[in-house]
Amino acid sequence: MLLPRPAQEPTVIAYARPLSIGELDPAKALAIASVPDIRWGRCDIKTTALVANALTRLRAQQSNADDAWLVDRDGFVTESSASNAWIVRNGTAQTRPAGPDILSGITRQRVMLLAATVGIKIFERKFSVSECLEADEAFITSATALLTPVKSIDGTRIGNKLPGPVTKTLYDAYLAFIRSRR
Repeated sequence: MLLPRPAQEPTVIAYARPLSIGELDPAKALAIASVPDIRWGRCDIKTTALVANALTRLRAQQSNADDAWLVDRDGFVTESSASNAWIVRNGTAQTRPAGPDILSGITRQRVMLLAATVGIKIFERKFSVSECLEADEAFITSATALLTPVKSIDGTRIGNKLPGPVTKTLYDAYLAFIRSRR
């Protein structure tokens, strides 16, 4: 049956694993490949149906990249295979607006709140791959990756320092937030 039964209780799946939290390691910066976004139209719904995400990461690895940034039909980056995508231009961090095209992650949301406390402006807007290639910095956010710098996109080096100053400031603010919750 494709329709849920009335008053059916949802299934909850959870797992735990250790997460190493420490200083930002430039050696863990990611090489990104831009890949067409082949997912369905409601990416804001968290599901366990991750076949398209796995296929895009596999395609990135076949291009000698660590991960993929998904690109919609109009040429704009949506997100990564398992995290939110960010670029930095002129000291302002940019990420795609929340909506059906992305899963607005909890780390993304927290970084947006913390940015105001450290004086970094956040601009929610769509950005193209060509804008990514001209960015001063790029990074991803997710619950398991925290903030991870991006060193290249489609083979083009991003910025001239890893991590970039905005990425480092936001990471340090996020790290302080996590440690304050222990």
